[in-house]
Amino acid sequence: MSGIVRANLRRRDRLARTSSLPSRECPQGTAKGIARLIRTIGLALQVRRERRMLLGMDAHMLKDLGLSGIAETEASRPFWDVPLERLGAQAGRRCGRDD
Repeated sequence: MSGIVRANLRRRDRLARTSSLPSRECPQGTAKGIARLIRTIGLALQVRRERRMLLGMDAHMLKDLGLSGIAETEASRPFWDVPLERLGAQAGRRCGRDD
């Protein structure tokens, strides 16, 4: 075995003993945080779909909904710009409350 191969094997063994990589088990707080992130991204994408639907509505439909002047502005907002009321409703569902 060459010196390079031995050095690499020693390095690999040392890394295996002292690795700071996460184990297969995920701490409960981390799992909840990831789940919350996924729900928030899902909500942001849902809001984005709803905003794009506004662009497809004609003036009469928007007037019926009371959105005649703000549809274009609302639809041009970035997808991550979710109204706080929607985020609050999501938090209420998460905690088991039906606001």
